[in-house]
Amino acid sequence: MAKKNGFKGSAAIGNSGIKKHFGNDELWVPLFELAWNGFDAGANTVALTVVENELHGVERVVVLDNGSGIEFATLGNTFGNFNDSSKKANLSLKGQHGRGRLAFHKLCRNAAWFTRFNNIDAVIEVAEPTIKDFEAWLIEEADQKQEVLSHGHGTLVELTHFTGVLPTQEKLREMFAVEFGWYLAVHKEKRLFLNGEAVEVPRHDNFVQAISADNEVFDAQVIRWEQRPTSEKSYLYLLNSSGEPVFKVLSSLNQKPNFFTSVCVRSSWADTFSQEQDLFNPEAHTPASPVWKKFRIQLDRLGQSIYDEFLRLQAEEVVQGYEDEGYFPTYVGLDEEEKA
Repeated sequence: MAKKNGFKGSAAIGNSGIKKHFGNDELWVPLFELAWNGFDAGANTVALTVVENELHGVERVVVLDNGSGIEFATLGNTFGNFNDSSKKANLSLKGQHGRGRLAFHKLCRNAAWFTRFNNIDAVIEVAEPTIKDFEAWLIEEADQKQEVLSHGHGTLVELTHFTGVLPTQEKLREMFAVEFGWYLAVHKEKRLFLNGEAVEVPRHDNFVQAISADNEVFDAQVIRWEQRPTSEKSYLYLLNSSGEPVFKVLSSLNQKPNFFTSVCVRSSWADTFSQEQDLFNPEAHTPASPVWKKFRIQLDRLGQSIYDEFLRLQAEEVVQGYEDEGYFPTYVGLDEEEKA
């Protein structure tokens, strides 16, 4: 494959600094990051394929998305940044730090991004010994991956030369379900596949309510998970009218024992949201806005009512368990007056 119209670049951080950032990450986290990057790029479908050799070791992993692709002309602002991603303006919940693409080094030595953006085909390569450096070049359509061409746009990431061991595919599927559960539950048009099978949303209870505050309407969705999510923390996600996340904060339901939730709120009010007021956008809605504060009061009441009902049902289950185990006397043979 001829490397024409190419260039080399480096991330604005040293190799040791990059590795330090990922020091505590589990080996499968790079796969999460690459899948999130696909959804951050506007993909409706992300598909991961784990290819094993005859000894059941991982030979390569392919992560394919039908998003917008990677713009070749701005690679210096994407692959050249670290903890300062160009996606920060959209507050993409997982891609905002501009570093997830480099997490692959925890699992393997080489990564290649085959991408098509506005009918321009390109490849970007990064190798583990010097993960801060990248090499990119334009390619002919004939050299592009057929999976990318079939969508007309998007990115295929190929990981090779594995140094780590992944969990079994069944276990990995469970992990993906827990990690992406809230996102798939809220964005029903999004699909995530692992080796050709759809990753399902974990079992949950869903509570939906429209909340009004000063003529603004917020569609609130509280998702209570039966299984603890990847993070024990309960987050509130604010989405704009297009369903794009613009804000993330701990919810009032955080750290409730055995009570695992995700709270998602969609509103056109969030279309002009900013995390803080600034001189260039004085009309932006912020967490300090009176509307947001009034909404949060009502949302917290909704959350508390859901938690109270959860506790009531838990208590009933405990009592029923005691009865089933015979901890309560039956008073067999006694008349009603003696039972009293």
